[in-house]
Amino acid sequence: MKLTRIPLHFSTGTVVLLAACLTLSGQQPGSEQAYFAKIAKFRQERDNRLRSSPFSPLTLVNRKYLKETTRLTLGSGPEAELQLVGEGIEPLHAVVELTAAGWVLRSMGGTAIWGLGPSAARLTELALEDGAGFRIGRFNLRYIDHVAWGPTVEVYDGQHPALREFKGLDHFPVDPTYRVVGEIVPYPSPQRLELIDSHGNRRPYFLFGQLQFELRGTPCRLELYSTSTAAEEIERDGFMLMFTDATSGKESYPAARYLDVEGKTTGKIVVDFNQAYSPPCSFSPVYTCPFPRPQNRLPVAVEAGEKWYRKAAAASPAGDGASSAAEPGEAAVGASAEMAVYEDSGGLPYAVQVGAHEDEASALAQAKQLTTRYRYTALVAPVDVRGKTYYRVRIRVRSREEAEALAARLREEEHLETWVVKAD
Repeated sequence: MKLTRIPLHFSTGTVVLLAACLTLSGQQPGSEQAYFAKIAKFRQERDNRLRSSPFSPLTLVNRKYLKETTRLTLGSGPEAELQLVGEGIEPLHAVVELTAAGWVLRSMGGTAIWGLGPSAARLTELALEDGAGFRIGRFNLRYIDHVAWGPTVEVYDGQHPALREFKGLDHFPVDPTYRVVGEIVPYPSPQRLELIDSHGNRRPYFLFGQLQFELRGTPCRLELYSTSTAAEEIERDGFMLMFTDATSGKESYPAARYLDVEGKTTGKIVVDFNQAYSPPCSFSPVYTCPFPRPQNRLPVAVEAGEKWYRKAAAASPAGDGASSAAEPGEAAVGASAEMAVYEDSGGLPYAVQVGAHEDEASALAQAKQLTTRYRYTALVAPVDVRGKTYYRVRIRVRSREEAEALAARLREEEHLETWVVKAD
């Protein structure tokens, strides 16, 4: 299964400059124009999705997993299992039930449920197939049957403050030298593995082999991941590349960037890092994004593709009326307080470092534990130390005094070796 892409923008001046770069690279004028148009379309589609999709990744505020239940009530009252607070939403507004024919959404007492799309018809009942969407009040909801955790209801806030704040994604200038041809080195058979996601869970994947290529004269390799071994699905969806590089945590999202490539299991494929994009969890911590293994850190700075979308917002519970934007200097709490996430520090100048782990799973587990016990969110970031990747755990705070007090508390209560650092 391929993760949803989400895109970008660039100015006319940038296009002119990039056209000159491609001309210098020796491409024909017609091909360079087509290439620019392709990248421009990809980026514009990502911007459009973030601005206008009813399921914009900026607006995801909640998920309910149906794996261990057969019935889920939705509404504004305390008795509702999935609370949606807002105008026009009744205390018990709707119910999602498992029937012999599958999951079904039903209105309760004639309450208003609306379809999505141009018709936007009023509904009393809806069979929930994978991807089915509907609206209750200001919330857009979607049913998905996820390959890892099964049937799930997602909640998107159609009036989320992040929509008003979004001015478009930033990106590196398009550089044709980051469009390379890679050689697939397949394994005799797909290998099962587990990748750690942004909530510290283990996610099943299949590893088909290595993709070898050169990036500006430096030999590189990345692992080829898929959630399926079915040839027709791989051909349709392609492989997912996940990587970090020397820009990670600086210009680009710390945990990873993604890149979709052709679903071939042998031969050569084109890898265009100008289409590298940030995972959905860079927009909302409610997402659970898989992260690459340490061996997928490239030994170069990939100054191509999408840059880090630095928001000050943490997703709020669906309909609680709270703004998603954290106050300046305030530690990220709320929905993100239940999980360890890779997230922008919000400009907090000091940090308490509580660990540096050789493996990502240990760092995420420690961060999740600390986040659960304390009012701060522990953040994880990969760092390079003499060519080896470690995963540090830090808690950002407002002042050195606050950092020293927290460090002393963690030493006393958790028996951790801690130290105060000036945050970078």
